[in-house]
Amino acid sequence: MVLTGHFSDRAILWDTQMGTPIRSFRHRPHSGPVFTVEFHPQGDQILTGGADSYARLWNCQTGEELTAFRHDTACSGTFDPSGGRILTVGSDHYARQWNANTHQPIGPPLRHRGCLTGGAFSQDGRTLLTCSIDGTARLWDVATCKQLGPSFQHSERVLGAAFWPDDQTIVTETGKADHINSPIGEAKYWRIPQSVSGTDTELTRWAEVITGSELKPHGGVSVLKPDEWAKRSSQLPSQVQRD
Repeated sequence: MVLTGHFSDRAILWDTQMGTPIRSFRHRPHSGPVFTVEFHPQGDQILTGGADSYARLWNCQTGEELTAFRHDTACSGTFDPSGGRILTVGSDHYARQWNANTHQPIGPPLRHRGCLTGGAFSQDGRTLLTCSIDGTARLWDVATCKQLGPSFQHSERVLGAAFWPDDQTIVTETGKADHINSPIGEAKYWRIPQSVSGTDTELTRWAEVITGSELKPHGGVSVLKPDEWAKRSSQLPSQVQRD
């Protein structure tokens, strides 16, 4: 089977062997496009997100609507790798997590400064990636709903973002979606900075080596001389590991 979303108000499930439709899943009549469609990892349910401000969960075999997730604005949705969580992103500047079984929201919404254009879970299900017309892509901790590190800054709106399969890299797509004659956009690859663990002293030494500078006792920053940098680099303990 293959699932398609349409500029009308519905998604359609197709038989790939016959090329014929099996059934359709309709949002509110004349409510506008269905933006995203996705199979549950187990294949028994589908998720649709549309211009009617809802992401909807359906029984794949019967076509029955199981529940709807209200997002206040036009939205798209995606499952996490386990199928236990759903992420919706919308033009209200927010991304929201939902429990796919209880259909209840999880944690506070995740905010951008502009309309969101996409979202994805990492392969291990621990990290969220969102992108927006505000020119940023952002990483979030799934459990705490807190942003991880600084945003990935772009000079144009970000139209899409995805994790590389190893979860160590993200890919973003930029462009001007509101102008048919706009320059061709770009796909950019970003290496995700990895966290480290260790004692306060070990982490301080690691930061000094990475930045090539140190904090002065009474404030301010001084640049390490090459020989001092080499000395401190050699003192980094092996137990300061990247998670």
